[in-house]
Formats: sequence, C-alpha cells, structure tokens
Amino acid sequence: MPRPGYLNPFILDVASAESEVLTDHADLYLPDGPGPFPVVVLVPGMLREPPEIGPRGWPVFEGYAGALVARGVAAVVMDHDLSNGPDYPRALAEAVRTLDAATARPEVDSDRAAFWVFSAGGPLALALLAGHADRFGLLALTYPFLESEPLAPWPSREEAVAALDGHRLVVTTVGQEFPDFVPGQQAFLAAARAARADLEELTVRGGAHGFDSQEPTEDGRKTVTQAIAAVASHLLDA
Repeated sequence: MPRPGYLNPFILDVASAESEVLTDHADLYLPDGPGPFPVVVLVPGMLREPPEIGPRGWPVFEGYAGALVARGVAAVVMDHDLSNGPDYPRALAEAVRTLDAATARPEVDSDRAAFWVFSAGGPLALALLAGHADRFGLLALTYPFLESEPLAPWPSREEAVAALDGHRLVVTTVGQEFPDFVPGQQAFLAAARAARADLEELTVRGGAHGFDSQEPTEDGRKTVTQAIAAVASHLLDA
C-alpha cells in the first residue's frame, strides 16, 4: 500500500535535527550552542480527515525545521486540529500558546520570532497579524489558502495587511495551484504591495500545491532554499 503523500520525503537533503517535546502539541528543535536563538513556528494546514501521523512527524516539516536549525534558527513544529472541518479559533489559540511556550525557553529570543504558515492554515496568518503582530516580526506563507472574501467573523485581509508595518513577509506560491486558492493569494499579495510591505515573493512556476514533498525539481529546490535563507537571514540580522 502506498504511503500517504504527507509522508513523502522533503524536497531538500537536510541533516536530521534532534527535537524535544515543547507542549502536548508541539516539538522544539534547537541549534547547538547556548543561544538565545531566533525561532520560527511552523504552522501546518489541514487534511480532509485526521492523519495517522500528525504534522510533527511529517518529513516536510522535519525538513524545514532541520534546515532552519542548520542556519542557527530554532524551529517549532506544531499540531492543531484543522481536520474534520476547520476550527480556526481553536487552531489560532494553539498557535499563540505554542509561541508562548517557545519564547518562555531561555534558549529562545522572544524578540526574534516568526510564524511560517502553510496551505489551509492561511486564515490563521490573517488572525495572527490582526491580533498578535506585536509578538513576531516575520511571516512566511507557502502555497497559502487565503479566502477571497473574509470568513466572518474572522479578521479581513485589510485588517491583516494594516498590521504588516515593520514586518517582513516571505510568500511562496506555485504555478499549478488549486484554482480556488489563486484569487485569495493574488488579492493578499496585491494588498501587501499596495501597502509597501517588506515583501519577498517566490514562485515555483511548474510546481503544484505541496511541491516540497513531491518529486523534487531544480526550481522547487532552489525556491525552498531561497525561502529558508530569507527567513533565517532576516531573523539573524534583526
């Protein structure tokens, strides 16, 4: 029986990094040394049904965490319940609780924190900006789901973009995206450009949604490497 796609190898060859349990829903990866290190909280999307193995055990997130650790940045891989229908308020609370737990650690620098949100976790990014922008300085999005119309009573795209002042934004999109995802992505990017946000846009022209755990391509590898470098360098220089 073929394994589920979310258990495919990560697109980059990355040395495995040791993790420890941070909370009942999150694992912490720390670089070698005393720190304090900047930190990235990796926020997954959702599946149609609960997976056999949660995102904390997916090679794609272990890979992103390992790549960040190799650059001297701590990483957190979190689980949240976005299966069996999206419970975004509950997932948002878990994301904030995860950042609180990470920044409470002496090895982590609370002044250099970021969220990296994937796929259908996208609406969480809007709420994190609108309600918690003072807690982090960088937001990365990879093939995000961003509604063209706001999810009432969720924060709107305009509220989120208004909170971007001073934040670095790194967005990765794909050329073969789910058609329903494209309008929201483009509307958010257009609003960020209009607001003159500190924005870095990356695109995998031939890539599909979830390209980073699919058959590797040169363009895909290059783009993931660029995204990781952009996130790490900004946090390390902050």
